[in-house]
Amino acid sequence: MNKTMTTLNIPAPAKWEGPRQAQWKEARSVFPIYLALAKQLEFEIPFPQAKRNLPEIADLEIFSQVHEWLDSMDQRVMVHQLRHLLQMTTLNASEAGLRALIQRHLRKTTKSNVDRDKIDFLLVQYFALCAPAKIYHKQIEPADVAQVIQPVLGDCGSGTARMVCATGANDRCATGLPRPERDPEDEFHRAGPQGEGNGRRDVLRSRGAGGFSSGLIS
Repeated sequence: MNKTMTTLNIPAPAKWEGPRQAQWKEARSVFPIYLALAKQLEFEIPFPQAKRNLPEIADLEIFSQVHEWLDSMDQRVMVHQLRHLLQMTTLNASEAGLRALIQRHLRKTTKSNVDRDKIDFLLVQYFALCAPAKIYHKQIEPADVAQVIQPVLGDCGSGTARMVCATGANDRCATGLPRPERDPEDEFHRAGPQGEGNGRRDVLRSRGAGGFSSGLIS
């Protein structure tokens, strides 16, 4: 009697698609910032303490829950509240966190004025954090700024770089980052109180040739 061997084809575990894993990696990077914002503003956090350390790979349920909460926080948090958090904590010292937060807002299909204000503010925070100290010992050119913010914006062009350069000193001071020995006010234009809302974005745009209004955060 011939015996037929039967092979069971067990499907391999489904792998996450690249874009979804990238979204989750970004969510994990910004999650501590949003947790801190929620605590500061006394917002309800829908995740128990034991589940606030997000896993490297999430199932669909936690993936959806986290992204829904992040979206809701984006709608509730104003730029001055984000500024206050970064002033009072060390969260502005994380290059990866700032980069993920900027890219999260840049990817939004429809951006509100609040979203644009946050992007403007965070770009300057990123520059203030990542610019080498030696950059302040010479006249800062748009090319210098473009090189610093290249990891987050790619080849952004001179217009955007000029806008970030225009307010760098003000935000370096505001977030408590150490000033270089040479006062950057010699190189940067002070843009005025951050609480003036759209005033900062107007200053940024007025200093650049197109810049954000030409497509980055339109």
